[in-house]
Amino acid sequence: MEINKDSLVANLSSPPEAPVKLKVSAKPGLCLRKAPSTNATVLEVLGTGIAVTATSYTPGEEWIFVTTKDGSTGYVKAAFVKEVK
Repeated sequence: MEINKDSLVANLSSPPEAPVKLKVSAKPGLCLRKAPSTNATVLEVLGTGIAVTATSYTPGEEWIFVTTKDGSTGYVKAAFVKEVK
């Protein structure tokens, strides 16, 4: 299912009790950024289908703080990830 702002506010407005698994749905990929802004430094580009774990959400900004499989952390736009069930 697509992650939307309403579900994020309900589920990720504070650190989740259990990690939320997500996959990048953006094509060709999604920027992992240092801060929750499109002007922030790009740390790396995550390819389509890459799994990440959501650890927090910035209310009103539609950004999710995530950790990658290799331990990198940063922010991604919520509109470009899908929750893995």
